Amino acid sequence: MFHALNLFELSILDSLYDAAHSLFLDRVTTVLSFLGDSGAIFIVLGCALLFFKRTRITGVIILTSLIFSLLLVNLFFKPVLFRERPFMLEAQHILLVPPLHDGSFPSGHTSVAFASAVSLLSLNRKRWFAAAVAFALLMGFSRLYLYMHYPTDVAFGALCGALCGWLSIALWRKILLKAPSSDIA
Repeated sequence: MFHALNLFELSILDSLYDAAHSLFLDRVTTVLSFLGDSGAIFIVLGCALLFFKRTRITGVIILTSLIFSLLLVNLFFKPVLFRERPFMLEAQHILLVPPLHDGSFPSGHTSVAFASAVSLLSLNRKRWFAAAVAFALLMGFSRLYLYMHYPTDVAFGALCGALCGWLSIALWRKILLKAPSSDIA
């Protein structure tokens, strides 16, 4: 299903890697990848926000968006549309992170990063949102640089994550509008 697209996108990954490869980016992208493993940094963020009354709802929204992302990306798209990862097709590429063997499409790291970023819109803090989007973009770049995903995996992961963030905000707005004001704290 993906064969012709894989070959085209491998050429993009090769060009990106040739143009951008450096020891600095090797280190930065491996750290970003580690932070995004299992959505860990985003789970910690969501949980940390639960401790403060002013950010509690945003913490719930982030954690909900992560659950939506897990369901949509990891439990639906990846198994149904299994796509081999780039490093599986281009074996001579040296991996900087442990290989993953689940499907490549879409990028789960990118999805949770964008789900969290969009969820931060509920705080009405433009700087936080802008920083989170920048971090999500870097997360997506790291997945390309590390040869874990194709460009379309990252783009669709970002789209899925943004959708999960918006759905989470909409869900909790609807729930909170129906809740008595004493239940919101």
